[in-house]
Amino acid sequence: MTEFVLRSAPSGPLLTGPEGDVLTADGNGRVSFQPLGSLNTQLVTASTPNTALDFNTPQTRKFVVTLDASTTFQITWPTTPSVVIIQLKQGAAAPFTPTFPSEVRFAGGVLPIWSTVAGHWDELAIDWDGVHATVSFGTNYSP
Repeated sequence: MTEFVLRSAPSGPLLTGPEGDVLTADGNGRVSFQPLGSLNTQLVTASTPNTALDFNTPQTRKFVVTLDASTTFQITWPTTPSVVIIQLKQGAAAPFTPTFPSEVRFAGGVLPIWSTVAGHWDELAIDWDGVHATVSFGTNYSP
């Protein structure tokens, strides 16, 4: 018998099961195992001044965004707390600058220094608590 101890945590992946399933929480105390492959990645090309990201898209936990223009993200926030990953990849004519809505809070109020080389990317983990989104990030990854 396997025993798990769950602590209060934001929704999103909590732990991985023996079959590669991921234990998730919905923010209301309900947990379930879902196949890891069911947590989808959505590919987005940001080629206009405004780019929509819908964090309510079922089972999408990662957005891979190719920046082909500087853009302001228009985010539809989830109805329950959750964690979403955004990978921002610089397009061929880099550099481009992303802008996030006021609900997104970076540590100390300081924006990251975004990648500026074509093909390089930055990765953000956005933890939505229902009111604000706090961000952990890594920048300037290379292919």
